[in-house]
Amino acid sequence: MMSYQVNSMKHPIFVSESDLEAEAIRLVIERVGIESVLHMIGFDKDVKVLPDALVGDGEEFEFEDSDINPDDYTFYQVDYVEHINRSGKRVRCNRYCGFERVDSEWLNSGNASEMAILLSKNDPSLLSELKSLGG
Repeated sequence: MMSYQVNSMKHPIFVSESDLEAEAIRLVIERVGIESVLHMIGFDKDVKVLPDALVGDGEEFEFEDSDINPDDYTFYQVDYVEHINRSGKRVRCNRYCGFERVDSEWLNSGNASEMAILLSKNDPSLLSELKSLGG
């Protein structure tokens, strides 16, 4: 039996394709690939995005006798939606969705969100309180 933790108090992270249009970013994507760029900007490569993971309840998903193969999924999903990009513009394009890294390199980079920093402390009472608040 294989189990995989879907999002146990992981913080969702999103980036718009429109935010990746700058020439310098495009050159990096061409050179190292979108997966490496997403990891550089905070996507956790170790947490696969499974169906409904971004709206899941944080429970473990059991793959025994399941039609879902975790190897068929990656650490991000792409949705074509209308959304507000990081520049504050309303756009309709691809949006990359995943979960934020909580490794020490990311947490010490100065780019981690406050939520990722809080979640990384793994304080059971804090996590319980955040979950009850819907965080």
